[in-house]
Amino acid sequence: MQYHETEPGQIRAALAQRTGLIAANEYDGEHEVTLWICLLQTLLTQCQELIKKIDVGQCPKEMFFSPITEDVVHGVSKSYIAEDNFKPNSRVKDTWSKRDNLFKVLESIRNALCHPNSVDLSHDYLQTGYTALYKDKRIDKIVFIHSQNVNRYGKLDVIDGKEQPYRLFRIEIPKDGLFDLLMDICEMLAQPLNNEWNGNYVTPLTELPRAGNY
Repeated sequence: MQYHETEPGQIRAALAQRTGLIAANEYDGEHEVTLWICLLQTLLTQCQELIKKIDVGQCPKEMFFSPITEDVVHGVSKSYIAEDNFKPNSRVKDTWSKRDNLFKVLESIRNALCHPNSVDLSHDYLQTGYTALYKDKRIDKIVFIHSQNVNRYGKLDVIDGKEQPYRLFRIEIPKDGLFDLLMDICEMLAQPLNNEWNGNYVTPLTELPRAGNY
């Protein structure tokens, strides 16, 4: 049985559907960015395993694991990545390597949302977290920071008398791109609600069967 056919998979698909519907209904709300951040954090925290279990050859696999390009796809573009110097080595898992597909970008965004510190973009060593960039006193972009080996004082960790390498991933997603990213993730992860779904097509979120008593 496929993971998405199990009860935990169905629960997460229901969560994705309801998350998307809430975001869509509140798109023109007064505090929409705050809402999107909260929904994205919930979605990425709960659905990471669902993404990992997607079969090769299914359209969600292509969405999450295809290389990111300069084109804006699912609200994200390679041009939005301001810095990425993560490198695999013998001490860390490959998940710390460069963020070259949407799944790895989402891992870093999840870390920024779930383990946020106070972010001051003027500091030499940025801590994991997120902040906003403003234009004409309105939110223009959300900056997600995922850093490694920076302590809570904004200094590099020291092990055995040696400063550890500064690993930093920074992506700046425009406000509208954040909404597109959230909605596309919701739509893709909600597909298992369609009992006839075979992974080869995507049904619009609003046309999927409504989730049951999850």
